[in-house]
Amino acid sequence: MKKLYFIALLFCLSISACKKDNTAPAPAADFSFDGITGSNIAVTQGTSNTVSNHSTNGSTYLWDFGDGTTSTEATPYITFKKGGNITISLTVKNSKGESSIQKKQVKVLVPTIHQITITDINKWVGNDLSPLTKFIGGDVWVEIYKSNNNTTYQYLDNKSYNYPLFYKSQVYTGVTTNNLAPLVINVPDKVTLDGKFSSSDTKYSYNLYVKDVNGTHLLFASDVWGSTFITDQQNAFTWYSSLSTVVNITGNWE
Repeated sequence: MKKLYFIALLFCLSISACKKDNTAPAPAADFSFDGITGSNIAVTQGTSNTVSNHSTNGSTYLWDFGDGTTSTEATPYITFKKGGNITISLTVKNSKGESSIQKKQVKVLVPTIHQITITDINKWVGNDLSPLTKFIGGDVWVEIYKSNNNTTYQYLDNKSYNYPLFYKSQVYTGVTTNNLAPLVINVPDKVTLDGKFSSSDTKYSYNLYVKDVNGTHLLFASDVWGSTFITDQQNAFTWYSSLSTVVNITGNWE
């Protein structure tokens, strides 16, 4: 009799457990990027972003970040290496295997150049890069290079490296020593510094040149003297040198 009672008790408990599992609440996937809960999500390339998981009733999570990377963490961090529009999806499952999916469009912004400004070129004095002792006037332009940190480049006679040319600005012609106003060169093409902050292999640098009656001269090389890159709160950036003759390359994250 006791044996039959024990078997009946186990049977009732198993039925109760099954009923309890069958009433598990359905999952609901929900997430945001850095607190942005709406549909217009924009993040900058190369920066680490916090993905906040607001899902309910989930026991497992699968993130697909649209760039070939995935994660099963509840709240992961993601750094986007490529710019453009991508689709992020989160799949949430409960203990019964029921799933819920949420997808959102994310625009990954890359720095895009709009203007190059050269100030105080009349104050330029000789340095180790040029045989010139002072600026005497001529045609002025800037060249931007995109190189690979894993590649060895030849050191040229003009005391720069043979980096692959990425962009050559328009030439500002007829500059004289009396030019006190900044030289402004607009960049009409869409020139993006893709990978500048997302790839350890990619490097950008720029040179300032002048062509005068004696030939073409290198006045400044950011790879030799260094440069600084800053971004303001409106997503505008400035990439500039810190010598007396200042080259400011400006634009926006787009």
